[in-house]
Amino acid sequence: EISPVQVLISDSGPRSFHVSWAPVLDSVASYQVLYGPLPGNSAKVLQVDGRHNSTLVEHLAPNTTYLVTVTAVYRSGKEKSLSAKACTQQGERGHVAARGGSPKGHQPRGEATGIRIQALGWGRGMSSSGCAADVSGLGESHTHGASY
Repeated sequence: EISPVQVLISDSGPRSFHVSWAPVLDSVASYQVLYGPLPGNSAKVLQVDGRHNSTLVEHLAPNTTYLVTVTAVYRSGKEKSLSAKACTQQGERGHVAARGGSPKGHQPRGEATGIRIQALGWGRGMSSSGCAADVSGLGESHTHGASY
């Protein structure tokens, strides 16, 4: 029994991102995708059938760094995990659509821009930097401007 060796975040938008992992093994009964904002200790879990290797994570906060942990739950009862960081995009500024939806033919979508994956453990003292999307002072640093 091995843990997922790769966790990939793609199609990141302001309120969702796609998570996929490899390898998919016959001995896995199901996968648990645990996700929560960094820094923070509130996490939600998605259950995914063992035959699948991806899922869409939705209803997220824009411009936020998330820790995503994929756990393979084996038929033997053992569990193995791997984590990665993901960032949601900033929301559309100055583009207010009516509650009914967005204008016809215009679907704003965040592009996946080569997101770097890091293997991490779930826990305290973890840096929340490292994502292109994070410009607001997260974690200990409270500066909102960068000096070059």
